[in-house]
Amino acid sequence: MSWPRALFVWEAHRILQTAPEHKLRLWTGHLLREAFEDDGIAEVFEAKFEALNNAAVWGVPSMPTASSDTPRGWLQALLSDEKRLKPYKPPVYYAERHSSNLADIGPDTRYSFAEDFIELVEEMSRAGYFPKILPKICEDETGPETIDVSKDLRRATKQVIVWPLTSLQASLLPEPTVYSLVEYFNDQA
Repeated sequence: MSWPRALFVWEAHRILQTAPEHKLRLWTGHLLREAFEDDGIAEVFEAKFEALNNAAVWGVPSMPTASSDTPRGWLQALLSDEKRLKPYKPPVYYAERHSSNLADIGPDTRYSFAEDFIELVEEMSRAGYFPKILPKICEDETGPETIDVSKDLRRATKQVIVWPLTSLQASLLPEPTVYSLVEYFNDQA
């Protein structure tokens, strides 16, 4: 969770008490997207109840078998399971773990690992491996706002990295920064 646990619990209880039944799913989805670092939790929630909704539309009997088979029950079950409400701890990447003074680290020009890695990231991005950080953008569709990859990289790795990187820029990166990028993109794949 990126929100403090107490704030999430307060807001979830407020939703449970005030949301009309037909708005509960929508409000809970918004809460999950805002409060958790990973959108996957909201996606799981929405997919579960979209499937139940679709079954009802097609006339398939879909009586809830457990209290967690309703949006209200699902949210109450989430609130009762403290293991699922842990605070988000951002990963600490290589450069931060292995260097006491990041300003003293110079580029490693002995080999082209950085260039090869950036080329691999670009290739994997085109194949759709990084949908959150480097999404494919279709020029014919209006989609989500563009993502400031440089800002996301800076926040995650504590390194100033201007994205996209050229091969020359990649070859000039300090070795710990390159390793941080490897770990970061591994987490994003």
